[in-house]
Amino acid sequence: MDPLLTPSNALNPYLRNWSIEGRALAKTKIREYHNAKGDGIFFGFDLVDKDGSKIHMTCFNKVADKFYDVFQINSIYIISGACLKEVKK
Repeated sequence: MDPLLTPSNALNPYLRNWSIEGRALAKTKIREYHNAKGDGIFFGFDLVDKDGSKIHMTCFNKVADKFYDVFQINSIYIISGACLKEVKK
């Protein structure tokens, strides 16, 4: 494992500098949202790392516009610097 990569099971909302590597398993279509803060778009995707841990990520607005067509299923990506939030159970 690359020493600069963070294991996905070590991710938490308080972590500032992290990078994960994973294979893209699924991608949603771009969808729109409307709320009190404004309107926008988003899409989600699932990654699996070398250990088999799955993580779901969501891209909003400019990031969704920039990466939706670039992001391909079964390709491997290194992702870093995004805002982390715990899943609401």
